Amino acid sequence: MKIIKNHKELLSLPMNDRITKTSLCYIFFINLSIISSSIKKWKMKLISGLKEFLSGSKMNRRILGEWHSDLNDLFTREEIGDVAIIFYDNGQLIYKIKNENKTQVIEMTYKLISNEIISNQPSHPQMEKTIIDSLSDDVLILNYNGRRTRFFRLQYNH
Repeated sequence: MKIIKNHKELLSLPMNDRITKTSLCYIFFINLSIISSSIKKWKMKLISGLKEFLSGSKMNRRILGEWHSDLNDLFTREEIGDVAIIFYDNGQLIYKIKNENKTQVIEMTYKLISNEIISNQPSHPQMEKTIIDSLSDDVLILNYNGRRTRFFRLQYNH
C-alpha cells in the first residue's frame, strides 16, 4: 500500500490504481485547508473593508478641499448664508462666514466616522455631529440637527 503524501502524487497515479482511505482523507484535509485559507482571506478583506468604512477613510479623501454654500438653494442661503468650509487631511477644518464687509474665520478640528463629521472648536470645546447626507465630486449635502444645507466644491485636493 502506497501512502499518497500530496495532491501531485495522487494526480500522477495511473487511473487503475486504487485510492486508499488515507489518500481520500488527505485530499479532504487539503481541500479543507484550501477552503480555510480562502475563508481567512475573505475574512481579512471583510475586516479591512469594515475598518475603512467605520473610519471613513474613502469618504475622508473625497471630502477634502474647499466647499462653498450653494446660494442658489433657498434654504441654504436663508439658514447659513455665504459660508466656505475647508477640510484638510490632517483633521483641520476652517469655517468661513462671509458678511457684507468682513469674513469671520473659525478654526476647528474634525474626524469622520462613517457618514458623520465630528467637529470641535478648540477655543470653545464642544463636539458637534453633522451627518453627510450626500457627497459627490461636486456637491456636498450636510444635515445638522435636521437642517439640510447644500455646498458645491470650489477646489478639489486629492
